[in-house]
Amino acid sequence: MIPNIFISSTIKDLFYLRDAIRDTIYELGYNPIMSEYGDIGYSSPSYSAEDSCYVTMKSCQLAIFIVGSNYGSIGAGGLSITHNEYKTAKEHHLPLIFLVHDKVMSTKAFYDKNVENADKLNFDGMDSPIDTFKFLNEFITSTTNNGFISYHNISDARLSLKKQLAHLFGELLTKIYNPVAEDIQTILTEIRALSHTLIKDKDEQANAKQYSHILKFFSTGNNSIFSKIIEIVTGSLDESINLMLKIDSLIEFLEAYKVDINKNDQAALEILSNDNIRKSFQYWNSLSVEIDDPGDYNVEEIFAIGPDPNNMYIKINVIADKGRLIINQAGFIYLSHAFESFKAFMSE
Repeated sequence: MIPNIFISSTIKDLFYLRDAIRDTIYELGYNPIMSEYGDIGYSSPSYSAEDSCYVTMKSCQLAIFIVGSNYGSIGAGGLSITHNEYKTAKEHHLPLIFLVHDKVMSTKAFYDKNVENADKLNFDGMDSPIDTFKFLNEFITSTTNNGFISYHNISDARLSLKKQLAHLFGELLTKIYNPVAEDIQTILTEIRALSHTLIKDKDEQANAKQYSHILKFFSTGNNSIFSKIIEIVTGSLDESINLMLKIDSLIEFLEAYKVDINKNDQAALEILSNDNIRKSFQYWNSLSVEIDDPGDYNVEEIFAIGPDPNNMYIKINVIADKGRLIINQAGFIYLSHAFESFKAFMSE
């Protein structure tokens, strides 16, 4: 089956980019679905033109959202049609790719730092800036499927889109052909814990219970990301656990393993965007994770507030290899929190 890819954005101001994205999708052999090219059926008497777009979205396998300076025409619920199309895509669990103009992102960053004086700010060239920023926040603070690409021109957008589609294809191949799927890996972990608990010696039983407790921690929530990074930079999760139980801070732990740590936002971004350098590492990722308590950290710079004001998310950029860790400040805060959570969990 050839995938249908829905392209959503305001039309009049972004027609040039929509055409370029359409051409790119055709070049890759996929079907672009765009309203202005008659790809959406409007003949059903049961639906309005707007509703027809949402219905068509449901039959697609991927959705691309392009965000420029305009929020767009208002549709159902007081939201723009593009915003409602995003909600429809989320409801049907479609993979999403967001292309956001770099000028919009820099303007949003300025707004976020001055939100208390928003009524005094002037955003030239944007029809409804606050609504646009809220739309972006809704996407960015989603716990999953929330990666976006900042583009400067058509060439940037085309190249980035090709890379994202290549990543999706690679992940699909891995899921189909990986001889040990993720759910089987989970079962193997449980068996591994069980093998420790079936020990008759009392001292060894106590150790086995502790080990089972540790595995429980690493299999919950975002802790699997933490355990994966620890395993890669130390070379062995099993061996490093004993030291984690004895050491009080993440820094001490990493220093004990002589891990070269580079806490640099720019360095992490540059490596993630450079295929050749990135592939020299065992692990790289960019993701948002929820965090319970920001503590003493600068909330404005590294945290995004979710739909629930009590929920906060941080954007992690991380590249890891044995003995090497390049990570942005938010990512290091996540690791520190995870380390502290591990210590607290083990003391229960």
